[in-house]
Amino acid sequence: MTATPATSVGCFTHHKASFSTMAKNLYIVLAASVFVFSAYFFMSYQFRKMPTLMPKIRHHYDRDRQQLPPPVTFADFPLKIDSKVVNFVYQLYQPIEGGNSASILTQGCKNMKSQSGDTKTKIELITGFVDLFHPHYRKMLGDLRYISDRPANATIQARHMEIINVLQVNLLHSMIENVHVVVLSQQIASYLKSLYLKNSEKLVIRVTGKDVGLKEQLEYASECLKGKVVAITNQDNTIGKGWDNKDYIRILKENKIMYGVTRHSTATEIPTHGSNCTWTKSPYNNCDAGGIYWGSHDTFILQVRKWTSNELDGLTNVTPDKPGMENVFLWYLQTKMGYTVLNPCQVLFVHHHHCIPIRGRNRQRINVGGKSAVAGFTDKFE
Repeated sequence: MTATPATSVGCFTHHKASFSTMAKNLYIVLAASVFVFSAYFFMSYQFRKMPTLMPKIRHHYDRDRQQLPPPVTFADFPLKIDSKVVNFVYQLYQPIEGGNSASILTQGCKNMKSQSGDTKTKIELITGFVDLFHPHYRKMLGDLRYISDRPANATIQARHMEIINVLQVNLLHSMIENVHVVVLSQQIASYLKSLYLKNSEKLVIRVTGKDVGLKEQLEYASECLKGKVVAITNQDNTIGKGWDNKDYIRILKENKIMYGVTRHSTATEIPTHGSNCTWTKSPYNNCDAGGIYWGSHDTFILQVRKWTSNELDGLTNVTPDKPGMENVFLWYLQTKMGYTVLNPCQVLFVHHHHCIPIRGRNRQRINVGGKSAVAGFTDKFE
């Protein structure tokens, strides 16, 4: 009589455990099904969306690298950085086996043979390249801000690609004879040498072993480009229209004149930017129609002379990351070196590419204590 209840309870417990196991298994199957279908629909959506993110790049991208695709249109970088877009653009400039045709110099000069047979109407472009992924520059990362927040790695990568693309655009410009990039280290030079760049035979990379500013760039020009007309520009500026005018080269060679040219916004070069590039479309500091001069100069054009190191000592630590550096340079050329300074930005176009608004937080202005000069917009070469 006492065994019956015990048997009933055991049977009930057994069925309850089986039901619990079946329910748990059913839940796992349902959860897995939901996950699989969600992943399927998500990936389908991403692949449908990808062509609309970067239609021009996707259309021209050549997987066999038979020909470099056209430079990236910066409208394809939304202000909210999409890592898929960044990674896709990054493929365009991946290192290639054997490297490109650039020259790397640690001392001495390259034999500047003309690529076109005509150097009298062309310029030599001098710029820099700050690689934020290089150990020396990592100290800057903590000071960087993307609008108001610390930038994510994808955002820094997007800015990096923006600058690489500027280099490619300048290499393609018909009025630039060579592009000289003055850099800190051999590691950075080797990276630039490795990239898939069209017209890379025009690229000359000079390693200095120290932070690069105006003094280092002018010392290199004085050593290797004496007598040539050079344009010294920031790493995020491209040369635009107007540079096929032969008058300005003649005038610079006949007179002690330097042009400190204010940039145009990127939007004037690429009308499709729309709201994606509002960061560069302020009326201040841009030489666009209706622009307001506010003391900004982005490219410096002059004929190279034989300058001594003592003559250039006053430009020590005048680097592109310091606000007011251009005004110090204009002041120095006028007061210490006897140049007339003009700003013919209305006829010589330079475009500023800063659609990825990463900036340093604590930059200190250096055009203080009377060491500052300005030159308003003009369409005159002399």
